[in-house]
Amino acid sequence: MSCAISIGLSKVCKDSKGGISKVYLFPYVKYNRSSIQVNNLVLSNFPATQIFEFSAVLNSNFEQKMTDDDGGKYYTQSISLQFQGIKDKFLFEKLLKKDYRLIIKDNNGNLRLLGAYNGLECESLDVDAGSSKNSFSGLTVSFNGKERNEALFVKDLEDAGFTI
Repeated sequence: MSCAISIGLSKVCKDSKGGISKVYLFPYVKYNRSSIQVNNLVLSNFPATQIFEFSAVLNSNFEQKMTDDDGGKYYTQSISLQFQGIKDKFLFEKLLKKDYRLIIKDNNGNLRLLGAYNGLECESLDVDAGSSKNSFSGLTVSFNGKERNEALFVKDLEDAGFTI
């Protein structure tokens, strides 16, 4: 079996913006795989779900890595969200060590569903008071999970089955 590169890559215009503008969080519920309908990594239908919007995210980071080992190919999805000046951190403590799904909206307007089939675990909550006046002061929440496919794209939240 021959494996060859069949296309090249041209230089692209640098018009994309990094960062996350909004996050939609909702508890993980196990569904049959057939309940989550996908077409070419675009979510077309998800069971009716209420999601919660967080728009006060700063310097948040989403990372996805593909790994191929004896167990097969999978994607590790990691995201850390920073919330500045959180006064009620106890609200966020309820998230710790539980499974969730997240939808992120990046600064280019793309929506992506993380933890679609297996969920993401909230692994840590870090409170930082900052070391100087211009340092970050707030809460960082970190989620991690593994999926068989990349984070799914979502064209429209309501059409896919989500209610904000």
